[in-house]
Amino acid sequence: MPYKRTLKLYKGIDNVVRFSFKNADQKPVNITGWSVKFNMINDDEGSIIVTKDVTVVDANTGIVTATLSELDLMDLNNEFYNYSVSVTDPNGSEQVIYTDDNYNARGEIQLLAGHYPLFKPSIQVALTTDSMTNMTTSSVTADTPTRQQSSHHTAQFYFDNFTGRIDIQATLDTLPPN
Repeated sequence: MPYKRTLKLYKGIDNVVRFSFKNADQKPVNITGWSVKFNMINDDEGSIIVTKDVTVVDANTGIVTATLSELDLMDLNNEFYNYSVSVTDPNGSEQVIYTDDNYNARGEIQLLAGHYPLFKPSIQVALTTDSMTNMTTSSVTADTPTRQQSSHHTAQFYFDNFTGRIDIQATLDTLPPN
């Protein structure tokens, strides 16, 4: 499996990764009878975080696919991980599979946010009453680390039989005044 590239996986969808087994001369390898697994590895924790049996597309030419589902990736941080492919041959011997022609047994994965925006849960703010006419809250952080133009915030109020005025104060200051 030479010519290693960083695999880019995206949250929010099922990711199908295709591998082609080739020998040192770049010729297809027959994998009939092999047991093949895809492993996603977190080197920081020293653990395999996802293991998947592959689907053999064509055993004679050594083409397989691994599907990492939306649920497999949902709770993982958007960062770099490694992967390995483990193979057991028909005799029961585990084989090292190299991800490139430099004999590296691990490849690199970059986990990215999907093409849909990530859901962020609402913040419920409790109101304190100074008097019957004045209710306030403390500062509420908007949680927009990059302050992109696409940042979107909403406020919703539920009052029974409300009459009066609502004043909302907002700022883009990093440290808003209290």
